[in-house]
Order: sequence, then structure tokens, then C-alpha cells
Amino acid sequence: MFWERFYDLCKKTHTSPNRVCAELGFSNATATKWKNGSVPNEESMLKIAVYFGVSIAYLHGYTDEKEKNSAGAELSEKHKKLITAYDSAEPLVQSTVDRLLGIEERETITLKIAARGGSGKIEEKEITKEQWEQIKNAADLEI
Repeated sequence: MFWERFYDLCKKTHTSPNRVCAELGFSNATATKWKNGSVPNEESMLKIAVYFGVSIAYLHGYTDEKEKNSAGAELSEKHKKLITAYDSAEPLVQSTVDRLLGIEERETITLKIAARGGSGKIEEKEITKEQWEQIKNAADLEI
């Protein structure tokens, strides 16, 4: 049922399944897997639902109601591109956008980094707490 709904939505928006997959960051073989009966995981299903402005229930075939976005219209190409860009952005960029929109703030940390070469110049870099945890884990730092 998923493939039929997905393919129909692609046709209605005059795009190919491969293009949608590329825009959402899925591999080249993804559309073929779906055509052969594979079903996306829930995270991927959510991306597809947002992209087309429909519900996950519609994609699964549980309902025939598309449940479009809150404005009652399908998402424009511009909005789809904005969502895709946001999803693929660095956490700090997402955090900045979140703050500008007044939604879900991520805590950030300001690092002071000494420049290479011993010049004594100190740079400040803002990163998210998630990025700091990744740095600590990768470097095995004791803080």
C-alpha cells in the first residue's frame, strides 16, 4: 500500500520517486526497495509525510484522508526545500533557526580555542551540548 500511495503522490506533484528520495537524503536504491515491497521506518515515513503534506496514516493506507498541513493545502516546493535544508543542517544552524522562530531551544556552549602556532589568539566557537558530548567521547577527554 505504501508504494502505491507514494508513487501516486509523486505523480500528482510531477516529480519522480528517485528525486523525492534524493531531496529527502535517502540512497539511490531506496525507491527500488519500496517498489519491491519494503516499507520505510517511522522516521523516514515522517519525512515523506511532511514532504507531501499528508499523514503517516495515509501513507500506510490506514485512511484515505490525506490530512494536509494546517493551512489546508499541500506544501509548496519552497516549504519542502526549507524542511529538507533544516533537517540536513548542522545542529548549531538548527538551533539558531529554532531560536529565531521561538521554538525548542537547544542549549549551546561557547568554546574558547587557542589558535595554532602559538600566536596567543583565542577564538570563540558556539556549539550545541550534543556536539560537545561527541567531542568529549571522540577525544576521550576528562573534564
